[in-house]
This record gives sequence, C-alpha cells and structure tokens, in this order.
Amino acid sequence: MKSEKTFELILLAIFFVFSWWLMDKSFGYDAAQHQFRIARHQIGDFGLHLSLARSFSWGDNYPPELPFFPGRPIPYHYMFDLVVGLLEKIGLRIDVAFNGLSALSFTALLYFIYKLPQIIFRKSRLLGVLSVLLFLFHSGLTFVDFLKGKSLSFALFGDVWGLPDYIHKGPFDGSLISIFFTLNVFLNQRHLIAALAISLGIVYFLLFAIKKQKQIPVTVLVSIGLLLGMMSLLPYPYHIFSKSHHCASCKTFMN
Repeated sequence: MKSEKTFELILLAIFFVFSWWLMDKSFGYDAAQHQFRIARHQIGDFGLHLSLARSFSWGDNYPPELPFFPGRPIPYHYMFDLVVGLLEKIGLRIDVAFNGLSALSFTALLYFIYKLPQIIFRKSRLLGVLSVLLFLFHSGLTFVDFLKGKSLSFALFGDVWGLPDYIHKGPFDGSLISIFFTLNVFLNQRHLIAALAISLGIVYFLLFAIKKQKQIPVTVLVSIGLLLGMMSLLPYPYHIFSKSHHCASCKTFMN
C-alpha cells in the first residue's frame, strides 16, 4: 500500500512536470519585452482567451460582456479565463496563471485517466500507464503517411520531434481529418482540460463508491448534480440572471 502511494506521488510529479513543459512551450510572456510568446497553432484561440482574461484583470467586466462587442453577453465558456484574470489581478503573471491552472488541470486529467481503468477492469499499474500513453499519443494512423519513404534511423526521431506542422490538415486541405486527435486541442482549449478533469473526477468518485459499496450521501449527490449543471450553464449565466438585456438572442433564450 505504501509503495503504491509512493508510486502515485512520483507519477503525479511526472505528470505535472510534463504538463507544465507542454503548456509553457505553447504559451509564455516575455516580461522584459512585454510581449506574449504564442505557438503558431495557438494564436487564433489565444486572441480570444487573452482578451477575456484581461477584461477581468485589467477591466471590471462584471457582469461579463464580450470585449469585442460591448453590451453583448459572452456566448462562450469563459469561467477558466475568469479565474486566470482574477489570478493576474491579485499579482500572478498572466502566463503563470494560464499555464499553472492548465498544468494542474492536465495533471488531474492524466491522473484520473491512470486510475479509472483500474477501477473498471483490474488494479494494474501497467494498465493505467498504458491508458495515459494511449491518450497522449495520436489516436489515428497518420504516422503511416509520415513514415512513407523514410528510412529507419536515429535521424527519424529528430524529424518526428521537430515536426513543425500537422501531418494532415483536414478538413482545411481536403486530407484526412485528424488534427483534432492531437494534444493541440488541449493547448488551444485550456478550459476543456479543466472540464474533462472535473468530469472524470466525478466519474471516478462515483465508481469508487459503488465498488466499495459505500452509500453516497444525498447532499453529495445533489452537489455533484449542481456542479455538472453549472458546468453546462457556464456560457450563459448573464442570459439567465439579467432580464434587462435586450438583444434578440437573450429574448429568445428567456422565452
């Protein structure tokens, strides 16, 4: 039992170091130059997320409105950006807030991916580690096209590591649609990591209780239900609580 706890602590440390490296590699901030460092495939999404986060840290965007269209509610999942903005407002540098929250969420996600198969099937470290590896690596067969015409050598590993772009860019270039099976999805959509981690955490908690035949208090079940319900309503709290808004979409929603 003690060795299992030690192993999981080491695993958590590895998950966090990897998560921080992954997040920091794709987004950072040069304090000397006052410039953001954003990876090429993250530019589009971070234009939105940085604007939202800064509207909370530099501005007083309460109740939340779109920074680009004042007076319009935010029709997007902004809670992650809100937390980042609040962290920057209390003194944390924005890249540390963004990457720190993302790394913690990704660490939790990897940990639950490690633990869940052991609850569903059987307790096995190998099973858990394989689940994490299969999650991290591309779930398609696009690597076959990449390997075509290449000889097996040490240089091949360098080519894989330094690959600057997607192997296939479908649906944008008519090739196989596979870009959504890469980790880039999580680097762009940092809030998706947090949502998945919370969801898998709830599933793990419920399965663990069922397996141990423990009775779950009604208050806990209600709290879980409220949490899940709030997650689904996060993009629209302003629509719900502000009847003074007169945009057509709000009227449709309220009706």
